[in-house]
Amino acid sequence: MAVIHRSERELRQLIDQGHSVEGYPSDAMQPLVFSVGWPLGMELLLKAGAKDPLAILVALDLGDAAATAMLLTSDCPLHLRHSIRGDFTTGDVSVLRYAMACETNEETVNLIVHRLVKDRRHITAVAMQELSRKEQRVLGLDMLSKADLLDSNLEGVWQALERLNVILPSHLWPGCEPSATVYHMIVKWGGLPSDWFCHAQLVTQAAESLYGNGFHDVDMIDSNGFNPLYYACDTSFRGGKKWRYIRWLLDKGARPRYSTRYGARNCLLIISYRFCCWGHRNYLGVAQRISDLCDPTSTDECFCYCSLNGCMTVTLIVKSQHPFRNWLASRDDIENWLRMTGVSSTTRELLYAGTCRVEVFHRLGMVHTCCKYLHPERDFCLNEPEERSELQQEDFEFKLILDAYLQLYKDLRKEHSGSLSSFWDAWWEVMNEVLLPTARPQFPGEMIEVFDESDEEEPDEESMQTDESSWQPDRAFFFNAMAARLRWKQTEDPADILSDYLYMFDETSEESTVQQA
Repeated sequence: MAVIHRSERELRQLIDQGHSVEGYPSDAMQPLVFSVGWPLGMELLLKAGAKDPLAILVALDLGDAAATAMLLTSDCPLHLRHSIRGDFTTGDVSVLRYAMACETNEETVNLIVHRLVKDRRHITAVAMQELSRKEQRVLGLDMLSKADLLDSNLEGVWQALERLNVILPSHLWPGCEPSATVYHMIVKWGGLPSDWFCHAQLVTQAAESLYGNGFHDVDMIDSNGFNPLYYACDTSFRGGKKWRYIRWLLDKGARPRYSTRYGARNCLLIISYRFCCWGHRNYLGVAQRISDLCDPTSTDECFCYCSLNGCMTVTLIVKSQHPFRNWLASRDDIENWLRMTGVSSTTRELLYAGTCRVEVFHRLGMVHTCCKYLHPERDFCLNEPEERSELQQEDFEFKLILDAYLQLYKDLRKEHSGSLSSFWDAWWEVMNEVLLPTARPQFPGEMIEVFDESDEEEPDEESMQTDESSWQPDRAFFFNAMAARLRWKQTEDPADILSDYLYMFDETSEESTVQQA
């Protein structure tokens, strides 16, 4: 209560009488937390040995720069294990990432970075003293220059010291994942709620400060097979300028495309998958650069009827649409994507064909069996090959129909010598008369049973074949309908449209005059 009442006299008396400055074990928050905003009280508690990992989080939350500086100087931990804050329980929390989620200032971020540098140098000095030369070589310590700091090899060094029973102060606990670096740490969730996004400008500033102080592992791959650039492309930032951090990583040598034992990684694909939900402005200035480095027609490694050899960028854009988005919105997203990546006309033809395939796939009511790594948060992704094979067998007849539509699309495109945009508009005008667009794609676990199997008789094979054949495209109808639309588009003249409008206006005027008479 002395801290809450901000009573210096009471607090000094309690400390002099030997009362514990840690409060009671059952207390959710210790006195040090309540001292945030009262520098004198915090100073007295810290001198008396008070420690509470949550105090630094509260100071960052409240924007108390003085309290943050005092806590950092007193060797508070920079990584918190299973901390509790408010009404949610977090996992291991990085103080640096927490600071950027609280939108603190650049000065505070630099203070945390400098404390991080101090801790890493301390661990390095202990490791060089306690570990044998052989262990140092295995862990890469002999390759560290004076300008480099422990980063990707930190977890291995920490474990090696633990095996030797070397006891380090608890505030030095690195809280690292295997092979993860500080650049992974500042963009991953790090125990924070999923809606706690870091400010893009602070992330870039922190990265520059980290690099300038000796953290140079900007392209290391963590235990999940991802480099920091991949996480940056997959994570949303506040401020809508995440492209600055992405560009910074590219400038420092981060690879947008690489292979791991988990499979291929392609940042262009993850950008396209997040394109709709994270917003176009997040990728301004880097989409074309990554597209040039990754090949705009590259595909992932999944096997699904929605694509021929894996999903392309446009396939992922259409597939990732929000449940309430419609086909017109997806078309706008595709156009924005193609403009931002600056693809050639030949590449645009290939991407349009891929878009056509996935949209017809949806309109036929087929089910996705795509890979999991691009959408790890969804529970409809398939892990078992048997389940994937069973679903594909059920959709095989529709797959043949899908192939027939794509062949028809290609044949019609060869017949049309005009612009791709006019053909594209005409194609979907005709398609809307044949197959209506669906509200959303279907994935395993989301199919809705329309009929009760116990009350309905199973259709015989002959009726099933008749139903399936009715889905086949009518080539004669498509050729005639497309020819009519494209001929009108090519021969229509703006002057004719104006004269028709004036003629209709004159007729309307004459009719009204007759009626009045």
